[in-house]
Amino acid sequence: MELNNKNISKWGFGMAPISQIMRERYDLAIQSSLELISGNTYLTDFDIKHLSELKGMFNRCVREDQWDWFSVHSEFGFPPKGQMRLIVKDIVSLRNAIKENLEIENILQSLISNNLFKILETYQGNITFDTLAFSGWVYILSTREMPNILKIGMTTRNISERVKEINSATGLLYPLSARAIFRVKNASEAERLIFSKLESYRIRKDREFFNIEFQKAVTLINDYLQFENKKLRSIAKLKWFDKNLGYGFLIDSNNIEIFLHKSQLKDFNDDNHLPGILIEYYLLVNPTGRIAIDAKILN
Repeated sequence: MELNNKNISKWGFGMAPISQIMRERYDLAIQSSLELISGNTYLTDFDIKHLSELKGMFNRCVREDQWDWFSVHSEFGFPPKGQMRLIVKDIVSLRNAIKENLEIENILQSLISNNLFKILETYQGNITFDTLAFSGWVYILSTREMPNILKIGMTTRNISERVKEINSATGLLYPLSARAIFRVKNASEAERLIFSKLESYRIRKDREFFNIEFQKAVTLINDYLQFENKKLRSIAKLKWFDKNLGYGFLIDSNNIEIFLHKSQLKDFNDDNHLPGILIEYYLLVNPTGRIAIDAKILN
């Protein structure tokens, strides 16, 4: 079989860097959408083509069908596919409502509830997970030519940079690309325990390559993560909550305040936000302070 090296890409599929032309389009769509959600622009001044661009960004992450899909997903902060599908649906509804001059407040609230604001700020580099809660990633890599030969490992650094490093060091004919990533609290420990689950699929003892179907590997890794995720969540007391404003603050064991919006509190109602109740949540940190997301009341 004769190979034409012109047909071998420099990057693994999905991991191409965002081009300058697309970067400018993406940046404008992100900023315009943030201004709309924040109420800092009039509808008459808003160009709905930015919503179309934003929808396209999320769709490429859901479909994984473009050369830069992973790069975009990475800059979004790796939101789950289910969440991104809901966001795409709401973006379509928002675009149609603006076209027809209909009420958009409920749609905007739905987008905020699905963490669009956080995702867009993550893209702009203004918000990150608390480094005390997450210390790294576990990744699954493969080539399109051998989809069931998986390289599985961990990193505490940028995923794209790590994959680039692997492709440079291993001398593979076809570059590996990321197919799944998992945020973990203790990357080294997570890798060790996941490898123990996958031991029977390992090709060589001294290599991190496994002969296993991708979905089966994801299932086994998720089994571990279901256990670990319980350790990633924090617990704090509700200090106060204003139902009219729709937000309040938690207070943790170190006497540090954490902002809580009603959109992030599951089963929110007017009777369950009494001071002193315990709230379980994931912690995010942005330039203005600490934020509780995906929160729920502990019984």
